[in-house]
Amino acid sequence: MSKPSIIIVHGAYHQPAHFESLIKVLRDAGYRVFAPPLPSTFATPAVSDMDPDVEAVVKAVSAEVDEGQEVVVFAHSYGGMPASSALPGLDKKSRQEQGLKGGVIGVVYLAAMMPDEGLTLMDYRPQDKELVASGKIKIVDGIHRISPEEARFLMYNRQTDPAIIDRACSLLTFWAVGCGMAPMKYNPWRNGIPCTYIFCENDTTMPLELQTKLTEGRSIDVIRCDGDHSPFLDRPEWVAKVIKKVAGEKGLEL
Repeated sequence: MSKPSIIIVHGAYHQPAHFESLIKVLRDAGYRVFAPPLPSTFATPAVSDMDPDVEAVVKAVSAEVDEGQEVVVFAHSYGGMPASSALPGLDKKSRQEQGLKGGVIGVVYLAAMMPDEGLTLMDYRPQDKELVASGKIKIVDGIHRISPEEARFLMYNRQTDPAIIDRACSLLTFWAVGCGMAPMKYNPWRNGIPCTYIFCENDTTMPLELQTKLTEGRSIDVIRCDGDHSPFLDRPEWVAKVIKKVAGEKGLEL
């Protein structure tokens, strides 16, 4: 039996190339891995809401499940929202009920946004909403860009290899801020899809209290690491191990 496919959904300001080390570890272990680029980080003019990102994830997941593949979805940061919203009807149980093979068997969230259905990213980050409204966060043509200096503090604050940091900063793109006002469309954890959340204890973008708030009262497995917002950069083997465990590999020590 073939191993599940892995779909990686990146977050705001990022692109699939940020995950190249993680992708390599997983592919070397025999997994099919795909990381669709999200239009919110490359399309101009800027997309106005999250729908194009959701469609990109639906397309990537559907391509695999339509071949009968089981799939694990890995979502980072903002990517948790389009990743979750893309999954209605694509889980293994729903497909089995239709006599179809394949389907999503798990979701791994890495310091990711996962609001209740109908709520937005900004509902959980009112301080950002206020900064946008006041003009302190500069929005040009619906797009916000982050400087390397900001990224080093917010997303790479526990990275120790200058080459990794420089490479990550060089790959940064932008984010269409309309996505932050878009509501979550689906909660996998309420619809029978096994979910795992990786807490990043030294994350300055998604503080631990926010990660805790997002997971409270939900049937979600929680795994902790002492990393920053981007442990896929400095510990791809460990992040891959979490994904492999969700994919069904046995005997893995985290």
